[in-house]
Amino acid sequence: MMAATVVSRIRTGTGRAPVMWLSLSLVAVAAAVATEQQVPLVLWSSDRNLWAPVADTHEGHITSDMQLSTYLDPALELGPRNVLLFLQDKLSIEDFTAYGGVFGNKQDSAFSNLENALDLAPSSLVLPAVDWYAISTLTTYLQEKLGASPLHVDLATLKELKLNASLPALLLIRLPYTASSGLMAPREVLTDEVIGQVLSTLKSEDVPYTAALTAVRPSRVARD
Repeated sequence: MMAATVVSRIRTGTGRAPVMWLSLSLVAVAAAVATEQQVPLVLWSSDRNLWAPVADTHEGHITSDMQLSTYLDPALELGPRNVLLFLQDKLSIEDFTAYGGVFGNKQDSAFSNLENALDLAPSSLVLPAVDWYAISTLTTYLQEKLGASPLHVDLATLKELKLNASLPALLLIRLPYTASSGLMAPREVLTDEVIGQVLSTLKSEDVPYTAALTAVRPSRVARD
């Protein structure tokens, strides 16, 4: 019951950083039964009130493509027209538990920029286990909803783009591949610095955005 309550706080973007990462730890326990066909999806936005509180889900709940669309539609229809998709090769919710600043110790966190972004975001949503099919079609879904083709960008090309609040843009940012097996090495969980630099660029240009972080596949296999 307590885990479900904390998860609800994550999804409405109301928790502060220590609470957020303690919450991710609790969510990871609930998601431990997820199979290798599920990955986490983390969403946040510079706009407020994009996601209403959602009903508590049972342990091991897997978000389907239909359920995911109900979470994404408000952000895409009412939120910023600039959407960032950070796509990691491998990531599991357990990585947040192992390497995040769960108790507020940001110096030891491999996710300091992501943690800060979630803490400051007016709206955020964390889904610990999303069905592989939903993730595999996510880019196409975002493209159709925004009416904009995805642009594969890096830091250099991002600085050359002239983004504004009125024209839709779908920016796809691939985070570097890691060859680790099982639980990933702390600084290989994701290139957190890339996230920080991208968000810093958008902030300097005063560009509103909605961002999503997910992965092609999980970083660890399912437990029996």
